[in-house]
Amino acid sequence: MRFFPNGPNIPDLLLEQRDKGRVVFLCGAGVSVGAGLPNFSELTGQVIEFFDPAQTSPLTEKYTWGNDGTFKESAPLDQIFQLLYQEFGRDEVRSIVARLLDRTPSEVSEEHQIISRLSADQERNPQIVTTNFDRLFEQIPVGKPLEFHTPPAFPDINVGVPVSGITYLHGRLQRESEGTHDYVLSSSDFGRAYLSEAWATRFMRSLLDQYTVVLVGYQAEDPPIKYLLQGLNHDGSFDRSRLYAFDRGSQEDVCDKWFDRGVTGIAFNDFPDLWQSLEAWAERADDPKLWRSRVVDMALRGPRELADYERGQVVHLVRTAAGARTFAKADPGPPAEWLCVFDSRYRVSKSGNTVTASEHYGLDDDETVVNENTEEGSGDGGVLEWCRGDFASHSTYDLARPWPEQWTELPPRLFNLARWIAEQANSPVCLWWMVRQNNVNPRLMEILKQKVSRDDDLNSEARRLWELFFLSASDDRGAAWSTRRGCFDLKDKIRRDGWSLSSLRLLQEVVAPILICEKPLPNDLPPLQTWDETSPSDIARWEVKFPEWHGEKLTIPDESLISTIEILEGSLRMAENLLEETKQIFFSNPTCYPNREVEGELREDHGTFYWFLELFDRLVALFPGNAIARSLLWPTEYSYYFRRLKAYSLNQPALFSAPESYEVLPAFVSSGIFWEHDICREVLFYLGDRWDDFTSEQRTEVAQLLLQGPDEVRGDENRYASRLEKDRGLLYLQWLLLQGKALPKIILKSFRRKIAEIPDWDETFAENLTNYDGLLAINVEADESTESLSDLPINAITDRAISMQRADYFSGLDPRPFDGLVKENPRKALAALSHASKNGNYPKLLWAALLRHWPEAASLRLTGVLAERLARLPENFVVEIKDPFARWLEKWFGFGFRSSEDRMLRVFDHLMHGILEAAQNQDDPGVGHNTDRIKSPHSHATNHPVGILAQTLVRFVSSRERLEKGGIHEEFSERLELLLDAPAKSGESAAAVLAHSISQLYLLSPAWVFQHLMPRMKFEHPHSSASWHGFLSSAHIPNSDLMMRLKPTFQDLFPRIYAWHWEDGATRIASQMVVALAIKRSGGEALLQPKEARHCIRNMTNQNRKDAVEHLRRVGVESEGAWSTSVIPFIENVWPRDVRLKTATLTMAWVSLLERTGDSFLLTLRTLRKFLVPVERESHWLYSFSRAARGAPLTMKYPEGVLELLALLFSRHTRRAPYELAQILDLIEEASSELAGDGRFLRLQGLVEST
Repeated sequence: MRFFPNGPNIPDLLLEQRDKGRVVFLCGAGVSVGAGLPNFSELTGQVIEFFDPAQTSPLTEKYTWGNDGTFKESAPLDQIFQLLYQEFGRDEVRSIVARLLDRTPSEVSEEHQIISRLSADQERNPQIVTTNFDRLFEQIPVGKPLEFHTPPAFPDINVGVPVSGITYLHGRLQRESEGTHDYVLSSSDFGRAYLSEAWATRFMRSLLDQYTVVLVGYQAEDPPIKYLLQGLNHDGSFDRSRLYAFDRGSQEDVCDKWFDRGVTGIAFNDFPDLWQSLEAWAERADDPKLWRSRVVDMALRGPRELADYERGQVVHLVRTAAGARTFAKADPGPPAEWLCVFDSRYRVSKSGNTVTASEHYGLDDDETVVNENTEEGSGDGGVLEWCRGDFASHSTYDLARPWPEQWTELPPRLFNLARWIAEQANSPVCLWWMVRQNNVNPRLMEILKQKVSRDDDLNSEARRLWELFFLSASDDRGAAWSTRRGCFDLKDKIRRDGWSLSSLRLLQEVVAPILICEKPLPNDLPPLQTWDETSPSDIARWEVKFPEWHGEKLTIPDESLISTIEILEGSLRMAENLLEETKQIFFSNPTCYPNREVEGELREDHGTFYWFLELFDRLVALFPGNAIARSLLWPTEYSYYFRRLKAYSLNQPALFSAPESYEVLPAFVSSGIFWEHDICREVLFYLGDRWDDFTSEQRTEVAQLLLQGPDEVRGDENRYASRLEKDRGLLYLQWLLLQGKALPKIILKSFRRKIAEIPDWDETFAENLTNYDGLLAINVEADESTESLSDLPINAITDRAISMQRADYFSGLDPRPFDGLVKENPRKALAALSHASKNGNYPKLLWAALLRHWPEAASLRLTGVLAERLARLPENFVVEIKDPFARWLEKWFGFGFRSSEDRMLRVFDHLMHGILEAAQNQDDPGVGHNTDRIKSPHSHATNHPVGILAQTLVRFVSSRERLEKGGIHEEFSERLELLLDAPAKSGESAAAVLAHSISQLYLLSPAWVFQHLMPRMKFEHPHSSASWHGFLSSAHIPNSDLMMRLKPTFQDLFPRIYAWHWEDGATRIASQMVVALAIKRSGGEALLQPKEARHCIRNMTNQNRKDAVEHLRRVGVESEGAWSTSVIPFIENVWPRDVRLKTATLTMAWVSLLERTGDSFLLTLRTLRKFLVPVERESHWLYSFSRAARGAPLTMKYPEGVLELLALLFSRHTRRAPYELAQILDLIEEASSELAGDGRFLRLQGLVEST
């Protein structure tokens, strides 16, 4: 967390430890500089200046005086003091040190006051350890005398003696007149303190066992640091989370300096920034409650109103139990929009609105754009998941206690956040966020349900959508992770128990419709308006579906038929209710006549309906009385399924005679359902099948009803459907006539009069009323037969070709006779178009066909004629056919250039000038619509006409015959420059194509590349994204001279590359290129220095770091001896050692690398062990250690090495083991039985047994 935008980023763990009073500050000379005292180097210089050693003294070789009067040492300062002891005496030197430091400032030092406040325990007692001799800390008024401790009498922390007060680790300043001065100054003093007598080492080890220590006022090279920290970290395994150091510089430099000393470096820009932040931290420490309250007040403004570091303070607040409680209890509470900040999966996700999301919700310590650790469970930094310090009671884990289903007690911090989330239920953002989650903690769900059900002030629309969400979330059948087997479990139960009551209950559960709730598309931004201003589609997408049966069939016995019918009927009613409530519709309507006039296959959407229909037919045959009673109860008002079933039941002679069914018809008609277009099949089949059985009077009444038509035209957005709606009665009569049904004469006469008044009446409308289109797999093939054009004169060809060029998708043919003519007789096709052009007619489709299909067998002379025609086309028409024109030029430019350079350049210029002029007058004449962000600029460029033109020239000038002439001739360079200078996406396309070929162009003309392409690679240039994408898409490292010129920009490509939001391919190539450039070449140096490569790797996403590791693995596998000569040196010397980069995701990548090391396994493991952290995964990620594709697995060859690896991967706190761990341990025991007694083996065996 940062207190100020330019301040140091203080780790949350350190802040938490300080809140508990478990932090001790170890202060160096830099703390006292502000009070006018010298640092260690300045003190050494002042002592030397006082003694003024002789020119022949050994001391004169160890230091110099700069022109500015400053002291410059050329040997370690402790060695210089050792020489001073030898030449002037230990006591004399120490006495002078006391004189130089014996100053009493007129005012208490602010820096010392800040440290005193920060280091205090929970009783406000300062806990300070210092290597300074001065007594400035003792001047701070704390209300009671301060204890102080001097060597070697330090507090025995191991037996519980507190470290309160001031501990002078290297001695406490005495007045010069007081006699004995026992200070640690020289190398012998340090040796005594840390080696021979080792009282300083023992104390610091005890201190670090109990406390977190923060170094302030030191540089990594100071003698105290050298002696202290190298001893503590001698084996490289020291826990860096217990030792921190503030240091000036960039985060990279500070991490590098302190890493080998076992310290987590915290960087700051300058000393005022440091002390400003430490003072703010001290204020927080003085009154944590007040600080929390202020942060919550700030959070009330909403995340969009705050800077990223302020959002970071809010996130830090809710990572603690006390902070989360304060946050949740605020009234009014902070807005639900904070969920967008707390959820790092959203905050750093790769979506179309990532820039907006990161701008509004990003944190100051987000890794530039993303650090994709979310899959590790650490992506939220402990905000919305369990984290260190979260504790919950175990009282709920009792199998004999009646707790609610899946009820798990949350830790207090998460419980308070859950309460806050529930309080936001009246915000659309809250429900929008919940919809985005794959799965939600059941306790949070329960709290939300209580809130929604009990809050009388909740918006009615909010309550409706929340209840739908709860219904969807409670049914996991639609989830990918669901373990329910549905129909398979049902079949197994029926096989065991038969059609028992419990089997019927399971059937009711299995056939229930599924309500699926998914996040809205394509908008990825939270809905910030009120419920009244928010569309439900902005919050969620709903889908109602029935469970799949996977081809399984159930045989229903007669005695269970009615019960099964009732269950299925209930499922259909529930589906109808959900469809109505979610305002959704099925993609297709079901039909009660699946075997009549159906084209294609029936959709599976309505599987339950068709099963019900099948069983209903059995019910009609076996229990007609039940079927009659059931059908009469089916509604005549709107009902998605049952209105069509109602009409279907009326058409069953076993249930109703025609006159009986007619008695039901008036209610059916008056409800309006009779006229609904989506059940016209059921209505018409009923009328047609029963028409002859109606009485004469009934037929007349029905015909009269149809003649009158619906009472009103029902609304329908589809105009064609509205026309059918208006004339539906007449269409029904027409359909009956087409079925051979006789109409009463008076009705027939009126019908004919009415249709005569309709100008475009077409009886085929009626003929198709009962057609049902299922799923059709139609393969449309181009028909290039030229028979229809072969006998036509030239002047008639184009009109006939255009009239025929319409696909008949139901016949499966797409007539393209002109395409065939171009291929068979290009001369005739060109002549036809030339003739049409004389009349100002330029058919776009035919010209495009001519260019696309121009045959390779065409003569050079005929191709030249076509080129002349193209050069004379109107410029506005050229723009219309720019895509096929550009493709034609790409293919034929070289061929035509050899025949006539002038002609092909004129054709090229004609198209180029047409496109560029159009580009000046509109957004962009490129392919497709113009977008602000293109995810694959080079791919876009190769399909953009300007990019194609640039590519045409590049290929031509790079061809062998042009290379022999050398250089880029002016006639080509001028045109390339015009393309590069084109506006908008046109110029970007040219830049992407040319950057892709930068190596070839550099061979031709380095000067041209430096002048015209290199500037476009600069980040400030608008073409930089396209240029770098083109360069990287080539996946080619250019020659060293060109690469060295690109390097200053390349080494800063990360993290800027993420702001361009490309697809993953180019960023993956860039990360792998970093590795390739940093590996020493045979016979030469690496093109990228270790520090430069580390900078790139640090600023990559975790995914790209994994890509880099994958490239390292490939280097090791593909090159003989590369593990020892390239891979291991790279890991040892280049790969950054930052603690934050030691993640579970990267550890799995390193393990994947180790799998392929073969005989270099132990050597590589020895190098990698410091980069590995524990991993908790149950998947098969250790598969290759249990078996190998060829030969014995590594476990059999190196059992102890694999055991060491496993011990690193699974800590004592690991709760879940991967599936292969047990098998790997068996192999270890088989390969080396003595290892079965190893403590590491026993611990891992225990993990397997407890998982």
